[in-house]
Amino acid sequence: MKKLYTLLAAAILGATSLYAQNTKVQFVMKNAAGEFVPVENNATITSNLIESEEDAMTGEKTYEIKSGLYVKNLTGEVLKTCIEYNISMTSGQHSICYVGNCINSNSSGTFYYPTDCLSKKNNILNFRELPAGEPIDLKAEFFPTSENDKATVTYKVSACEENGTETIIDKGKPVKKTVYKAAETHTVTIIFDPKATGIEGVEITDNDKPLRVEYYDVTGKKVSKPTHGLYLKKTIYKNNVTTRKVTL
Repeated sequence: MKKLYTLLAAAILGATSLYAQNTKVQFVMKNAAGEFVPVENNATITSNLIESEEDAMTGEKTYEIKSGLYVKNLTGEVLKTCIEYNISMTSGQHSICYVGNCINSNSSGTFYYPTDCLSKKNNILNFRELPAGEPIDLKAEFFPTSENDKATVTYKVSACEENGTETIIDKGKPVKKTVYKAAETHTVTIIFDPKATGIEGVEITDNDKPLRVEYYDVTGKKVSKPTHGLYLKKTIYKNNVTTRKVTL
């Protein structure tokens, strides 16, 4: 099995102090020390956190790219939540296994977890209960059919609160049911790109050889001697600078 664990980010993981306005729910990821830290609202993160396997019989490779996202309940009590996610992909399969069964999608479009989340009037009718305590792994993954496939998925988690009743048809009969609205949301976009840093080796010319490499933790503090964990790796070349998230 070949494993590459790398995250590239267009938005840095935020410090907890940036999220005073979030009181109910938020997306989090693990930092270099294995601690959960919040992700900036509306952040865009490019992920090639890849596990690839080669079939011993056929020699064909299969790929799996993980989002690395967790959902954190900030209320201290059980929270009603709903996940909306919009997928745009060339090919492959997206899977999400939040709280309950897994839902697989083989095409682009807007989806919900649970699938029957919304009523006909677009009220939140069904939800998943997010327990208080440790964040729950969203288990959102993309399975490209080849290293050329990529997907962009925008995830929005909603904390639900009661919003009156709505009459729905249940087993052929009209029934009044309690419905909910989004009291608070948190949105993150993940770009699943197997070639974000290149699965295969890339030839480096003299001009492309790095002059120096610097490491920073997820709060932006420079680290002289990184150990195991998640870091921002800044590589300075003669003609450009690249910044990426790496897991050492």
